Amino acid sequence: MRTSILLIPTLLALAPALQAQARTSESEREIAAARAVYQDVLRAASSGQLARRDSTIGCSPDDLEEEVTRWIDSAGRIRQLTWVAGSDDHAETHRFYYDGSGRLRFIFVSRGAVNGTQQEERVYYAADGRLLRRRRTLVEGPGYPFAEAQPVWRPDEWLRRLCSDGR
Repeated sequence: MRTSILLIPTLLALAPALQAQARTSESEREIAAARAVYQDVLRAASSGQLARRDSTIGCSPDDLEEEVTRWIDSAGRIRQLTWVAGSDDHAETHRFYYDGSGRLRFIFVSRGAVNGTQQEERVYYAADGRLLRRRRTLVEGPGYPFAEAQPVWRPDEWLRRLCSDGR
C-alpha cells in the first residue's frame, strides 16, 4: 500500500509531460497525413491522373502577369494550385496541395529576391483546417521582408477574385 501511495505524486507529476507527448504524437501523425497528400498529388500528376490547366492573368495594364496552374482530378476538384507572382525586386511560387475531398493540407512556397535571398516556407494543415506547423527557411542571402504564405481554402473562388483587392 505504501508503494502505491508513493507512486501517486510521481504519476501526477508526469501527467502533463505524458499529455504533451500524446499531443505531439497526434500532431506528428497529422503532419505525416498532410505529407502523404502531397506525395499522392505528385504521384497522380506525374502519372497523368490529373489534368493540367495553365492560365496567365494580367489584372491591369500596369501589373505584372501572374501565372496560375491547376491540376484537376477526375471529379473536377483542384488537387494542386500553383501561383507564380512577383514584382521588380522579388518573385514567389506558391504551391497549394489539396486532399481528395478538396481540403487544403499543405503549402510550399519558394521565394527569391534581387539581393540574392532565397527562402522556402512549408505550411501543414490538419483535415479540419487547423494549422499544424509553419516553417520558414532562409536558404541563402541576407534576407528579405517576404509576407507569410496565406491559405487558399477555396481555389475556384480565389481564382475568380484574383484581380480584386480581397484575395
